[in-house]
Amino acid sequence: TEVESGSVAGRTININYQTANDGAVAPSDYTSASGNFDMTDTNTVQCIPISIISDSVTETDEECFTFTISTTSTSPGLTLSPTSATICISGEGDPSSEPLTIGLQQSYYSTVEGSGPVEICLVVLSGDITGNSFSISYSTSNGQAQAPGDYVAETGSFTVSDSSECVSISIQSDSVSEPGLECFLVSFSTSDTGFTLKSPSVATVCIRDAVITTPVTIGLQESQYTVTESEDYQFVCAEVQSGDVAGRDIEIDFVIDDSDGAMTQNGTLLFTDDATIQCVAVSVSSVSAGSTDESCLTLTLSPSTTVTGLTISPSLATICKVLAEELDNTVTLGLQRSYYSPEEDSGSLQVCVEVVSGEVSGRTITLSYETIDGTATAPGDFTEESGSLTVTEDGSVECVSITIVNDIEDEEDMECFAFSISTTT
Repeated sequence: TEVESGSVAGRTININYQTANDGAVAPSDYTSASGNFDMTDTNTVQCIPISIISDSVTETDEECFTFTISTTSTSPGLTLSPTSATICISGEGDPSSEPLTIGLQQSYYSTVEGSGPVEICLVVLSGDITGNSFSISYSTSNGQAQAPGDYVAETGSFTVSDSSECVSISIQSDSVSEPGLECFLVSFSTSDTGFTLKSPSVATVCIRDAVITTPVTIGLQESQYTVTESEDYQFVCAEVQSGDVAGRDIEIDFVIDDSDGAMTQNGTLLFTDDATIQCVAVSVSSVSAGSTDESCLTLTLSPSTTVTGLTISPSLATICKVLAEELDNTVTLGLQRSYYSPEEDSGSLQVCVEVVSGEVSGRTITLSYETIDGTATAPGDFTEESGSLTVTEDGSVECVSITIVNDIEDEEDMECFAFSISTTT
């Protein structure tokens, strides 16, 4: 069973298999088999050995059994085809009396960049090769995959004197992101007589990008926007906040809902090496200004497809329209940044709150703050903090110092915790 088209990247697809009698009967003619296996990024071809039993009964006709596959996976876009194979066992005879036929063990190969060379094998399909040897030539030719960038071109010949002989083709690992499969051909030919080279004598080898698992975080630049009644649009932007998009094209879906949960806009943002910030022009023309929930829209981000190592945070923004006189009396406070990525040995981290808009003068605003465990936990990874901040002046910035603990444990992945602010003012 193999992945014939598309990509399994980021998915694990479970396949069930089962043999069934159809003239040939287990266990006298073959050994029955049933079970399941997974198709993944690194396992795109799975083979199940089935033993054929040599008995003492003379069968003049072929006896057959079937091998079927099925799945309970609900992966979007998955198609199984074909799902059934018929294996027929011919009556026993003298192999030396059959014509000698040599052919490809399989005509399609799928591999991943960086997974090593591909072995393409010719096998004796019928007849007896004992005491004979034959010369077979081979050569590669470009398709969508091109030598030398994607694979190493090979031309030569080898001698078949046993039941099988293989050619090794090296697959290159490049830094270019190539969507889908790229394929090339390996052709076999011979001028020798005394045997038949079974058609087709051309193997197709398809290469797909290795799955990049480098952590990357994409999130909204701000989580709260305020517009006045005279404005029709508000630009809401998302950016790559940490990690690297190199070699990946990451698609992020956005949905904008009104206060009743009805969708008003939707679309997709594409993040690449050259496009690490993407913005949406959110239409607020249909929103009435005021101080109620009906005056707000929400924008939510989610991944278009499964991307290994991707985190979206923050993923939600609120856009509210207010009356101009309300805005004059409104003070907006917020974190200077919504994402921090300190090293373990950095010592401490300063998380700061600032006046984003409005005037504080004449007022005292109290904020509560606390740290919240995530995959990073206190006190092993950081020092737990909680308390309050007071803002009394325009333009003031108030900060909280959080100690980052440098432990001796080797943690391969990023560990995160949250810092939350709130107010009852």
